[in-house]
Amino acid sequence: MIKDWEKIISEVEKDILTLSKDELKKKYLSKEGIVTNLFKEIKELDSKDRGIYGKELNKVKNLIEEKIKRSEETTVKESNKRIDPIFLI
Repeated sequence: MIKDWEKIISEVEKDILTLSKDELKKKYLSKEGIVTNLFKEIKELDSKDRGIYGKELNKVKNLIEEKIKRSEETTVKESNKRIDPIFLI
């Protein structure tokens, strides 16, 4: 049941460039998201494979969470920009 991690990471990286943070959360991290379901599969693995599987899955999860965090920080920075009153005239 070991996954093709390169393929999964490639898909995630593509989605990071094209999906919004909310779409990423829904697709990967929601209750029925891809990452959530992959974590549920850990219990079906042999104990010797669980560590490797968990590490790889955590890499994918951290990649997505970092993108979401950067997106949220950018949104906050943009919302904190002041509007020059000269442009309002």
